[in-house]
Amino acid sequence: MKKFTFTLEVVSDHEFDTASLANGFLAQAVSAVSNYNEAVCAIKPVTVKELKEQGFKVWRARVGGVTEASLQAEKIPAVVS
Repeated sequence: MKKFTFTLEVVSDHEFDTASLANGFLAQAVSAVSNYNEAVCAIKPVTVKELKEQGFKVWRARVGGVTEASLQAEKIPAVVS
């Protein structure tokens, strides 16, 4: 047997009904594997970590590769001669 692990992280200024989100993800997972015998799905409890602005920037850079330098580069228009 093989175990597949998927990690989903959501970062937002808004509050979410984490139980509803978890139930939705679990329902989708069960639906996706329903054609297979002996497939079991489980979702671990939700953890919520408060991020300050600097913590968000570090997370964004590590996970998405988006840094302040890359954002500044997008704002500077290219000079065409």
